[in-house]
Amino acid sequence: MLKIKSLQRERKLYKVVFEDKSHLLVNEEDLFEYSLYKGNSLAKDTYHQLKEKEDYYLALDYALTITSKKFYTIKQIKDKLKHKEVSKENSHEIINYLKSVKVLDDDLYASEYINKKIRAGYGPLYIKRKLYELGIEQDVFIDDKVQEEMLEGMYSSGFFKASDKVAYTRKIKKKMLEQGFKSSIINQVLSNYEEESNDIESIEKAYAKLLRKAKVIDEKHLYKIKHKLLQEGYDYDLIETVMKEGINNDLY
Repeated sequence: MLKIKSLQRERKLYKVVFEDKSHLLVNEEDLFEYSLYKGNSLAKDTYHQLKEKEDYYLALDYALTITSKKFYTIKQIKDKLKHKEVSKENSHEIINYLKSVKVLDDDLYASEYINKKIRAGYGPLYIKRKLYELGIEQDVFIDDKVQEEMLEGMYSSGFFKASDKVAYTRKIKKKMLEQGFKSSIINQVLSNYEEESNDIESIEKAYAKLLRKAKVIDEKHLYKIKHKLLQEGYDYDLIETVMKEGINNDLY
């Protein structure tokens, strides 16, 4: 038998110290069930049974502590428990417990995240990608009219103070793509402001510049150049036209 020397509170757990200097960390339920109070004794086999549960209690206490400060997804908590080297079995039990008490709720997390990002000016493609990275697979719907209003506000606010109208449109289109809006809606909105924001001449100059920088010109590098031009906000069909003319005219 092991005689209890002292009892200490450690956050949501209790530390039971025995006269042989060994100790246990237990929750309130076990504390009452096994009468773990100063002066009482505990059988060694019961001590070992409780000792096996200690890792679970510590991991659960850690999970409850961090989720009390911030809202997390299930994947985020799984990753944090894995980083703490919590066993898969304990991690699974902890996740299920946190879900049962609504501390973890991916549906609610997704709803709040979507609303927050929409208010911050992000489009559906960006939001969907970020949710996927957080472990949530969910389609994100934003009405086309709402997206158009968001993009019109972005354009008219003048994020980029370029004096060149074509350069301004190209930069703002790149920004819109980065923030997760569909190309079709972007092009529709920009067409209201620019009759031709992707003129052949500017694409030819950008294409020629990228060709000069390339050490090797082959199919792989041409694909990278095309991708770079798309990232810069140029129109796909006009890029295709310029690149085909470049091939026919032996520009490289």
